[in-house]
Amino acid sequence: MASLAVAPFRGTSSRKLVLGAERRIDKDTTATIEYSDVRGLHLPRIRSNYPNGYLLEQSASSTYRGVSLTVNRRFSKEFAYLASYNYSATHDDASDYDEQSLDPRNTRLDTRNSAPAGSRT
Repeated sequence: MASLAVAPFRGTSSRKLVLGAERRIDKDTTATIEYSDVRGLHLPRIRSNYPNGYLLEQSASSTYRGVSLTVNRRFSKEFAYLASYNYSATHDDASDYDEQSLDPRNTRLDTRNSAPAGSRT
């Protein structure tokens, strides 16, 4: 089986956007909300089912979006509590480096929720 790599390989990259606000509820309590948007670009992917083997390229991408809500309350100089909730979603079109594409000619079909770490898709 032959292999082909598309050269030159670019470095993988990402962009991150975080927006947040904090509000004082009373003298000892604050509430915070944050929104995160992270995108991974030029991630490696293997395309198989080519007549002469497989193709290694950097065309995969990933997206993470999440909202975090936090409440922080101080009771004394040495005692406080923090409660937090996070809602997020991740999507990608290649959860694993050697994951096989549904259709090597149309990788847009592969975009879906990301596989949990350690799972096999």
